[in-house]
Amino acid sequence: PILRVIEASVPMPPTIAITAPGATNVSIQSNESFTIRFTGEIHEPGATGTIEVFYDLDNNVGNGFTIIEDGLPVSTTSVPFPTDVPEGTYYIGATISDGINDQVTVYADGKLSVTP
Repeated sequence: PILRVIEASVPMPPTIAITAPGATNVSIQSNESFTIRFTGEIHEPGATGTIEVFYDLDNNVGNGFTIIEDGLPVSTTSVPFPTDVPEGTYYIGATISDGINDQVTVYADGKLSVTP
């Protein structure tokens, strides 16, 4: 008999974490600068990836959001929050894609409030 061994590949999706805002809420004044910080990793051998950073009125990516930056290399670790965003409270999110696995989207635990 012939024994065939087939190696199953285990998916290794990318990961991303937003570190600023972190677990606590942050408040800034209109036109004040704030740096969104994050770390992304690609785990699939030979894959490269991109990151998209956005703000949202809620933490549901399926109902719309506003892109801050997209197409960023995974080595990117920060982007400035736009200074022309209207007053309000926003969720900061990021999506990482490696072109092999499903993209991964996360939101920061803390919200960002823009005040007058």
